[in-house]
Amino acid sequence: MDSIEKRLCNRSVETAELAVQLPLADTYTPAQRRRSNQTLPQPTPSSANTNLSRHTSLQSHSSWSPGGLPQRFLPPQNPRPQIVTPEQFTSLSQQFSALHADLTTQASLLLGEILALQQTLPGVRLSETSTNLDITAFLQALLHGKLSSALTPPVLSQHEETPKPPRPIRALSREIQACLSKNDYFAAIGTAIDDLRPSAKGDSPDAEQEARDRMDLLRSAMPEGETYEQFWADVAMHLDHEFSVSAEAGYVNSTTFKSGVGVGEIPRERFLATSDGFAWDVEELVEEIVRGKGEFKNPVTGRVFVGGDVELIRRHPLGRGVDEAVLALQREQGQMEGKAEMDGQEKAGMDGLGKGEERWEAKLSAQWARQMHENIREKAEKERKLSGLMSGFGRLKLEVTSPTTAAVELPATTAVRSDDVPSKTASPFIPGAFPDYTTLAELPGSNEHDNIKKEEEGNKANAGEPDSKSFAWYNKYFHSMYGQH
Repeated sequence: MDSIEKRLCNRSVETAELAVQLPLADTYTPAQRRRSNQTLPQPTPSSANTNLSRHTSLQSHSSWSPGGLPQRFLPPQNPRPQIVTPEQFTSLSQQFSALHADLTTQASLLLGEILALQQTLPGVRLSETSTNLDITAFLQALLHGKLSSALTPPVLSQHEETPKPPRPIRALSREIQACLSKNDYFAAIGTAIDDLRPSAKGDSPDAEQEARDRMDLLRSAMPEGETYEQFWADVAMHLDHEFSVSAEAGYVNSTTFKSGVGVGEIPRERFLATSDGFAWDVEELVEEIVRGKGEFKNPVTGRVFVGGDVELIRRHPLGRGVDEAVLALQREQGQMEGKAEMDGQEKAGMDGLGKGEERWEAKLSAQWARQMHENIREKAEKERKLSGLMSGFGRLKLEVTSPTTAAVELPATTAVRSDDVPSKTASPFIPGAFPDYTTLAELPGSNEHDNIKKEEEGNKANAGEPDSKSFAWYNKYFHSMYGQH
């Protein structure tokens, strides 16, 4: 209903504006009036009524306050053009007649529909619209050619948005700073854009410049710093996106690369524009970056984003978790790859064990085999030393000559130092009874001592990587000690 009412009002105003351009009767000389009556057709009654009502409409227009009336509804400020040729008068008359006929037709149809609807729904009042306009009286005035009664000042002023006075700069800057201190990014952006909205919504070429001048004034009232510089850069980005005359013409792409949504339809909370001229849905862009294992590349061109664009993506509330998402994905993929590798190694090991001892020996790690070889050698050495110690003790003859001294008789071929004589509390069966040597076989000059030295030198020579002989010796000793594998 309101849209039809507005369309009728606009058509009525166009008719009134055209009527202003028609020459008045009192502006003609008698000769011009006689010539016009002879060559031009007489106006129809409806046109005469309209021309007559045009005087009242024009007088009432001149008494209105321009502050409450749209500029396009005001009468022309320039002087009326003087009609000097009959052809011009004929053209204007035909245009006026066509517009008035179309207006009358639409008003008649709408009035008939309203009356029929009132008869169908008697309990519903349709005589008043949301703008408190008596639509029935309005249409009847249009049908009878009473433009002065239809186009009253309240009817014209209801189509104009009353601009709000701008807020104080200092109060607005304090509100923006409070939002930024709470990390409420979109609240701060919305506060700034709502203040710039009246200047940015204008259709004139100076509207955008007025909005930027207002933004510069706000910036001067706020502290300096990188945070505020980034904030005002984001405000300018959203201002261009939401209030430019042709928002989509300023970007390389007209739709998003994934969902195909128009650039002008991207919500403020998900919009971002990079320096290469592309407009993005941040959620789609972050998903593509995570899928690419953290590479900040343009999904359309494949080029790497510059440093400023990377910081812009990470600074956006939807892009702050991109690094954590990439790490989580890499961790998950690493665990899956590690599990697959362990499963493969286990399967290969089981296959090797099932093919016999030779296959099993080939699968042994060099480090593990060397460690096992060393452990077995140390165990055999300890057993050999213990057996030599027990055999040496069997040849000892201890004679206690006094409570404080002890004489020890050893074989003649064995040399013993003076400090090898045990004290009164020493016992040949307790470790430490012979301080320098573990067994008598280790005393210099004995045959067993020479054999041990030769074996140790051979072990040092074979300390490198175990060869096939070492493996064979190891298998033989392993099976003899712990049984068949």
